[in-house]
Amino acid sequence: MPKTIYVLLNGIFFILTLFSTIAAVLVHFNTFLFNKYPKPDILTMPLGVLIMLLIFIPFIAMIIMFVSTTNLNDPNNKPISFLPENNQFVMNTIVLCLLYAAFNFFMWLPHDGSPEIIDGKYVLSRKGKILAEITEEEYGKRKVLDVRLFSGHWLIFAIVPMFHFYGNLAQKNNHINNHANN
Repeated sequence: MPKTIYVLLNGIFFILTLFSTIAAVLVHFNTFLFNKYPKPDILTMPLGVLIMLLIFIPFIAMIIMFVSTTNLNDPNNKPISFLPENNQFVMNTIVLCLLYAAFNFFMWLPHDGSPEIIDGKYVLSRKGKILAEITEEEYGKRKVLDVRLFSGHWLIFAIVPMFHFYGNLAQKNNHINNHANN
């Protein structure tokens, strides 16, 4: 891949991941502010689908670009690092996000079924079997927890590519500046 296109793609994907990280943070932390579940469903409506695409397209592109630029057979070829090197802020942020995602997953994982509407009734179900009938208010609270559980993982899938593309841009920029000064 020509270097100009590579740098351009890194810039585009960095901006995309910056916006997706902001969207993921806003959706996730809004679940702590609201007790009622917004209608329509954030995870199935176009905004939720857009946020998922904004997150997963750059994540997949990050993997493809990293693998395609890494030549393990050439000892002189130093691959671009997966994450910015020697950047404690980046590493601490990623570790904190991973720990938070794990905590979020186990803290809010529904053990007594998932909220659904079946035949016009609000119920808890597991694998299609109705476990209990619940109120509309309880349904809303549990749907908010579903969004919290799901969107907690968006944070990882958004922030890792953001730091990856940022690191690539910074590394390329340093490389270009070093050659310009010589």
